[in-house]
Amino acid sequence: MLPQNLLKNAIAANNEFGWKIEHFEQALSVATSCGLACLGGQFQWRVLSGACEAYWLNADSAERLESESWSQYVVRSNEEVRRNFNLLISTVDFEQESNRFELLKSEKQKGTDLNSYLIFVAYFVGEPKNA
Repeated sequence: MLPQNLLKNAIAANNEFGWKIEHFEQALSVATSCGLACLGGQFQWRVLSGACEAYWLNADSAERLESESWSQYVVRSNEEVRRNFNLLISTVDFEQESNRFELLKSEKQKGTDLNSYLIFVAYFVGEPKNA
């Protein structure tokens, strides 16, 4: 169960939470302050007629090291995801990537602005009980 302040701008579907590009970094900051680590995530377009997952456009963090405290892991993992997320934002042509999906091609022909449906689905975890 994620805290309400993390879910403030989240878009929920199928037990997953995603954030629009302009809201994701704030979600990472909130997660860090709540002691939640981000394992990573991927970009998706969630249009009214369905979802298209660009699973190859992922921004993940490395696994927790044995020597890492939970708080160290939270900071490191969230920064790794932030860095990888920003790298993708600055280098990927999302318009071109959307052409891989017939559903999105159809939506574009209808005049849909796909940028308004692009989200980053992220996965957060709390400290394990046995840590």
